[in-house]
Amino acid sequence: MPDGYHLVTEKELGVSFPVPDGWTRKAGQRPGEVDYIDPTGMVNLQLNVMDFAAADPVEHFEDVERMFSQRYPVNERLRLQSTTFRGVPAAIWEFRFKGTARWFRAIDLGWGRPGSDEYALYLSAPEGQWQQYRGVFDHVRDGLRLSPATRAGSGTGPGGWSGTGSGTGLGSGPGYGSGTAYGTGAGLGAAAVPRAAADRAGTGARAVRPAGAVSGTASPGSPQVASGSGQGRP
Repeated sequence: MPDGYHLVTEKELGVSFPVPDGWTRKAGQRPGEVDYIDPTGMVNLQLNVMDFAAADPVEHFEDVERMFSQRYPVNERLRLQSTTFRGVPAAIWEFRFKGTARWFRAIDLGWGRPGSDEYALYLSAPEGQWQQYRGVFDHVRDGLRLSPATRAGSGTGPGGWSGTGSGTGLGSGPGYGSGTAYGTGAGLGAAAVPRAAADRAGTGARAVRPAGAVSGTASPGSPQVASGSGQGRP
């Protein structure tokens, strides 16, 4: 565990990861989402766990970027590229964008095997403090682990779904499992989208992420379709 961090376990998401001491947990507005906010309220760490990963993580981020630019046109892509995370298909997106009073930097990592869960890890901070907080992302990424309930080859997982695991897990154990997650009936998007556009990490509005064949309405502060029914993400 890095100095100045403590381990948190999000049982409903089936994950654990290190978080800096003094950061405040904030429940996400949608199932599968949790935020940790630094003491200044300006830095936001978010983890999303969503059912049904996108077939192409880069194309998905490109869709998200276009939608984000409609709402926040003053932004600049720094990189968007394909990668892998612990042997799983992934994409990394780094960018800067202008809030109401300042510029922010952000990094977003999304990964998952098509047909299995998708995970997204996101961090944003004021641009002038980016070097101070950029390492938080690396520590959380490197320390993130799936809980036994999520990694197990069979049994009951987050939201009460059950199924048989397949594929490769995040560094250990079988894959992510299969079945119907969360049971909310809401169409969910994939990967995380910036939060801090209102200059407060906990209150900024988000872009709505594409969610495949979904009907419903968007809600500020949410990375996916807020309500309705659908077939999940593309």
